[in-house]
Amino acid sequence: MIRLNKYLSQQGLASRRQADTLISQGKVLVNDQPAKLGTTIDPDKDTVKFLGKVVVSNKPELETYLVYKPLGYVSTTSDPQGRPTVTSLVKSSTRLYPIGRLDQDSEGLILLTNDGDLAYRLTHPKHHVPKTYHALVTGNVTPTKLNRLRRGVMLKDGRTAPAQIEVIRPQGNKSLLSITIFEGRNRQIRRMFSTQKLEVEKLKRVAIGELELGDLKPGNSKKLDPKDLSSLLH
Repeated sequence: MIRLNKYLSQQGLASRRQADTLISQGKVLVNDQPAKLGTTIDPDKDTVKFLGKVVVSNKPELETYLVYKPLGYVSTTSDPQGRPTVTSLVKSSTRLYPIGRLDQDSEGLILLTNDGDLAYRLTHPKHHVPKTYHALVTGNVTPTKLNRLRRGVMLKDGRTAPAQIEVIRPQGNKSLLSITIFEGRNRQIRRMFSTQKLEVEKLKRVAIGELELGDLKPGNSKKLDPKDLSSLLH
């Protein structure tokens, strides 16, 4: 027996979290009955349908790509507004989906995969995977403000976890900062700096765990090998 959300992720249809959303929306049937969150199935006996089509049980080759998301791209598999998506940047016969998000106004490192277990381990809050960004901010950057951000600041959805922040270089009334966070709330870094009256003008993610953007150019990608993934998970 296997949990339905894990089964769907193994088939490359969605991450576990995305699968839970699809299940709650009634888009998944088990033996022609609407599935429920927490459902377990026997892949050899139960028939699973997604959007009316039978999900054929197989274990596709797992693929994970490191991608440099350019500005203007959205971190989804499709977009009703017709904006370009990160999945269009990788040519693969496998259905890939992004691990986590990087908002449209930000650029840098994002991972695309069909490995649901990897996506779960990297996005679940209990694993605290560090993500490092370079932020060009406008405003008066003071040691007091930086220390507040390091300790955690109060946002509408609660206090942020401690962060690592260093000044790379000042640029007049602007400063280029390096910030590492261990959680992934929506537009978190921009909201954090806003509490200190600092505006993020540019934001680029340069690392996830041990994986670094390096000299990869916007729009380019590289397929990760098992060694890369091992260092990331450790």
